[in-house]
Amino acid sequence: LSIRRQRQMCIRDSLIEIPETSGKLWHAATIYFWGAYRIRQTLCPAVGATARQRIFKRILDIVFVGLSFPSIGPIVLLFAVLVALDGKSPFYSQMRVGQNGRTFRIWKLRTMFYDADKRLERYLERNVNARLAWTEYRRLRSDPRITKIGWFLRKTSLDELPQLWNVLNGTMSLVGPRPCLLYTSPSPRD
Repeated sequence: LSIRRQRQMCIRDSLIEIPETSGKLWHAATIYFWGAYRIRQTLCPAVGATARQRIFKRILDIVFVGLSFPSIGPIVLLFAVLVALDGKSPFYSQMRVGQNGRTFRIWKLRTMFYDADKRLERYLERNVNARLAWTEYRRLRSDPRITKIGWFLRKTSLDELPQLWNVLNGTMSLVGPRPCLLYTSPSPRD
């Protein structure tokens, strides 16, 4: 999947018991598009990772981040300086839903103006078509909130490099589903 498509999707994994299978537990992975529209549901036997596999995966995460830091660190620092030229913080954090429904703070490089909400409000007041698109999709093709450097960072996904900090502190992994936004996280009834 492309990065753009991944940003629009959210995967909810839950354990269910199917009586026809002698009460075995199954993973019911439901993929949501834009947080509401269910596009696929798959079932697979619930076989969790062993403790040895989880430790090995964690070690690989730490080793990869450690080895990549000398080359990625200066890139993050360069873009952080460019983003901070407007006098505001170059980093942006947001609460996300991770494994087992736990919330954590995800880090990114800021790609929007500091007064993004006000800019959006003014833009939607002047542009009826954009207001309709925003109401229906919560996305705009030409978003007035995004800075010039922000367009580049988003297009190349470089705004997500600070998430390596999340990998290092164990709240994310290099391999796994993308954490859902809190407001797009599907309700347990879905």
